[in-house]
Amino acid sequence: MKILLLLMALSWASWSYGLSISNIKRNYSVSKTAPVHVFVVGYSGELGSLFFSAATSRAKKYAELYPNDRIVLIGPGEKSPSYYRRLLKRMGWKPKYIGYEKLSAGKMLHQMKKLGKGKIRSFNLFAHTAIVSGAGLDKKGSTLRFNAYSKGVKALKAWFSRDAYAYLHGCNSGQSHAPKLSRLWNIPVAGSFGATDFQDLRSDKEWYFGYKGFYPKETTLAQENTESFQQVKSCYSGACSRMNPADQPYDGYWGKFKAGLGIYKFFCRLQGNNSMGRCTKAMARSLYGYVGRSALDFSSGYDEYRKIAIEFLCPPKNHTKLYEKCVKAIYKTESDGVAASYIGMMWGREIKCDLKGCNIGFGCRGDNCIMKAPKNSSSTTIMTEYQNYIRGFRYLHGYDNVAFSGPVPEGKYKSYTTRPKAKKKKKKVFTPSFDDGWNIFGF
Repeated sequence: MKILLLLMALSWASWSYGLSISNIKRNYSVSKTAPVHVFVVGYSGELGSLFFSAATSRAKKYAELYPNDRIVLIGPGEKSPSYYRRLLKRMGWKPKYIGYEKLSAGKMLHQMKKLGKGKIRSFNLFAHTAIVSGAGLDKKGSTLRFNAYSKGVKALKAWFSRDAYAYLHGCNSGQSHAPKLSRLWNIPVAGSFGATDFQDLRSDKEWYFGYKGFYPKETTLAQENTESFQQVKSCYSGACSRMNPADQPYDGYWGKFKAGLGIYKFFCRLQGNNSMGRCTKAMARSLYGYVGRSALDFSSGYDEYRKIAIEFLCPPKNHTKLYEKCVKAIYKTESDGVAASYIGMMWGREIKCDLKGCNIGFGCRGDNCIMKAPKNSSSTTIMTEYQNYIRGFRYLHGYDNVAFSGPVPEGKYKSYTTRPKAKKKKKKVFTPSFDDGWNIFGF
């Protein structure tokens, strides 16, 4: 009998992780053939339900923006199915399927293909991410990961709508996978260049990283979100959490870097006509889904949109000097019509990027990487990104309907879409200062 109970316990432990499919709860029905927004949550491990909370906050925002679109969550059940079912219901999801098979890249892509060709309007991934192996979908240490080189990933291109975009929320998702996926899927894809972490809404109605010293002592965690949505939502239901990149180089499990970028950077390696229009419109639509200090929707005016753009691209307000420096750079960009120079890192070098790629080199042995970037006394990367978000707003709403605070340059976009070629005699080849066996990457 003891042996039988032990076998049952071992069997339960081995099956405690399972694929799950859920739809966001609504008090009305949505067509099964409607456009769809896909949210994928990888393993959380020591982070508990934080990935789910951040994904849910954004999903609730999408539910307001797109009342007639489907919103689907794909994730692993890291604890018992009953616990996972309760968690989903508390956060406003309606479990459709909770199984016992592992969440692999193949399983994820298979479920996405069931949603219909040309139907996916956005892909939002929340997971631990490594430069080489990509996003961890199942339990820690598993080989079940998703990246730009996963089998069958290129074939998913036909399942995205023409106005689609993808967001890779997680550390180090921009060095390799975001640019590659943009080319494979022919859609704009955003990724990060360092650590990303969770910000919580607190009682002063501001967002802060959750470490001691990063938020005012006199504040407490908010009980409800009265700022980000058209209707007040409870924080208990997962409406008060978001992921943001840190404004310092990455130093953690996957390596120690000397450079970074404190924003999610979009890449648009698109083919076809009006690639700039498609790119910036998708960037603008993604910004409407940002959970911030305003209940931004598609009827909002330019000033409210601009407010969210500043919140999204600038460091937290409690990083006072960096925040003020960022806002001044935005004012200068608007008044001059040219992207102003701005370094948004607390320390370390800032990576220079455009819509095609970045001026970096990195070498990896397995998932342990180093990254190098040239010294930059000035950079226009973030301010150029700001200009592209403003262009996207203009494309969506029409230039004549926008009261801009400052001029936004018209005409050709060559300087924003084509990386300048380095002079040959100044070009340096990046060589990792480690033993042999390192794989070299870069764009």
